[in-house]
Amino acid sequence: MFRLGVLFLSGIFLALFVPLASQGLEVGSVFGPGVEWVGGNDWKKDLSNSGMSDGHSTDFLYGLFLRVPLFKWGSAAFQLQPEVQLMTPRGAGSSSTAELDVSSKVLHFPLSFEVWYPLRFGAVYGFAGPSLNLFLTEIDWEKESPSGLEKGSNTPYYGVVVGALVGGGYAFPLPAFSVQFEVRYTRTISLILKDKDTSFGGFYLLLGAFVPVHGD
Repeated sequence: MFRLGVLFLSGIFLALFVPLASQGLEVGSVFGPGVEWVGGNDWKKDLSNSGMSDGHSTDFLYGLFLRVPLFKWGSAAFQLQPEVQLMTPRGAGSSSTAELDVSSKVLHFPLSFEVWYPLRFGAVYGFAGPSLNLFLTEIDWEKESPSGLEKGSNTPYYGVVVGALVGGGYAFPLPAFSVQFEVRYTRTISLILKDKDTSFGGFYLLLGAFVPVHGD
């Protein structure tokens, strides 16, 4: 797992340091709200054993990206987009008498393969790819019930978790920069906790802006 993480991060950094003289590079940022949840069979069993039902939470995602052109095929443009994002994956559970909240801080490294198709004004695009989730904190939980407030934390098994993302969007140019609107789904794939089928997932609506990078 550690070697996989090193290789993945190396790929991202190589993409980030593509010579600026390359044509078509773009740099930008995204932010927006998301609906987040915890999934997995063990999570659902733990909730069921506590007499609770599954829930979700909301939070914001912030990130920076570099868009690297790869090739064109007819009107479609294929691009690579390494990103770095700050996320707070969350989950929740509830019953008639108790509320459970789970959260952690994560540095998220998606690597998206994009296909862009131009319209009369702007372009639509879709993307998919792998990601790495670097846990910056413990996975904290709080349970509030009539008996009081309980708190605790769990340590991520590896600290780095493999995930995936998929989504699509629409982008259009303005005089000084371009704007994009995007829908994105993310999910962790590898183990977060040792011997526990638990995952973090999220659905996000993002607003972004980007500009071309000039090498001169």
